[in-house]
Amino acid sequence: MKVDFDKREFFLKILLVFACCLWIELFLFKYLPDIGTALYQKSRSDLTDFDVFRASYLANDSVHSARFLGNYILYGLARLLDACFHSPDIRFHPLRIAAGMLTPLYFVIGVSPIFSAAGTMLNWRVFLVGYAALFVSGMYIFYPCDAPSLALFSIGVFSLLRNRMPEVFTAMALMMLFRESAFHLVVLAAMWSATCRVENPARRLAWIFILASFFVIEYKLIRFWFPGPLTGTGQLLLSREIFTGGALLSPTSLVTLPLVALPPLVYLCVRNPDQTGVSLDKFFLLNCLAVPLWLIFYRVLGGNITEFRLLWPVLLPIIYGIAWIPWRP
Repeated sequence: MKVDFDKREFFLKILLVFACCLWIELFLFKYLPDIGTALYQKSRSDLTDFDVFRASYLANDSVHSARFLGNYILYGLARLLDACFHSPDIRFHPLRIAAGMLTPLYFVIGVSPIFSAAGTMLNWRVFLVGYAALFVSGMYIFYPCDAPSLALFSIGVFSLLRNRMPEVFTAMALMMLFRESAFHLVVLAAMWSATCRVENPARRLAWIFILASFFVIEYKLIRFWFPGPLTGTGQLLLSREIFTGGALLSPTSLVTLPLVALPPLVYLCVRNPDQTGVSLDKFFLLNCLAVPLWLIFYRVLGGNITEFRLLWPVLLPIIYGIAWIPWRP
């Protein structure tokens, strides 16, 4: 019996996404990144003790406080599991079981554009590989806010590429509840406004104003109800150490920075404005050129740029750019 090509494509997507979810489970339960981090930091793992988790993620005035929604979703699900499941195996603490349930779900949400890419130029195979590679790069450590914020950011970028600004607004508003890096969507909207020739200028500027205003309001409200420092260090870095600090000159950085440069270089090598479209090509080029500026931005905030998960919002739009090019099947 002949199987319709679209059905085969759909089942292939399902199989590959499912395989990625199995890999996530293997990493969380076999390699236990949170326990490795706890041993390195000489502290108890956050996912093996409810009291430790509350102190780390639910208490005010911590760097995780304003990134509250991922923390409360994980904690609430773990409490529900704790009422009906107990195991002496440290790998099966309710907090880790909850993480094992939620993280693959967030991954599926992040790659969901491959199931609605019909009518767009998105090559789902290229995008799935790129997204999975970014996701894998951050699984050496576990934070409840990382996977959901990346998923919503992915939805926001995909909506922006289709000029669906209400969906971009919704993605940004939800992403702010998980992580303040939703600010990237405001910047991307400004880049879109500078390059887009589909919408009229007044509408483009109006959407930038709406996104920026709502971001500021939501940021202030979240920081009021869930107070915490702006950065992990609690202060801004405004000296020449931005370029000469030990974190920037460490062996890890010397390996990480070339990897950060890889997606922009790949896009520059494979870009085809005639097929991608001049406006979108300019948008993706702006994202490539902005990478060094984002690195400086995060250094000013005291961020450790050797952590790939910190740069997910910087690199994901470029991954979309690479996947938006018509590749030969």
